[in-house]
Amino acid sequence: GLVRPFLDQAHGFGFSNFTAPEYYNIIREFPSGKGFADIVMIPRQDSGDKPPMIIEMKYDKNADTAINQIKEKRYTGNLSGYKEVLLAGINYDKESKKHECVIEKVNMPTVCKSHNSF
Repeated sequence: GLVRPFLDQAHGFGFSNFTAPEYYNIIREFPSGKGFADIVMIPRQDSGDKPPMIIEMKYDKNADTAINQIKEKRYTGNLSGYKEVLLAGINYDKESKKHECVIEKVNMPTVCKSHNSF
């Protein structure tokens, strides 16, 4: 998909020296909602209170388009056990060779379990 070529072009984002693996399990092309999120970072059990992060990447579009895709395709669906999730939309502009990034924190709905007694 888009992830490998994007990372090759977007090395300035810092993935090559990224220390996240110490705190997160990093999953590429994570099946969720109505499709596949480019990258999902799930906190390791011993990483404290860190939220999961969904990263969607675009090429010659804009970062808001990436954020909207995360929301429209419900990529947060498989992360319902968390209080909040970080959404990151990243765009690489081929002509200017610049990156644009938008990060949003989303509060997840509380899952209530009811016990019916009859």
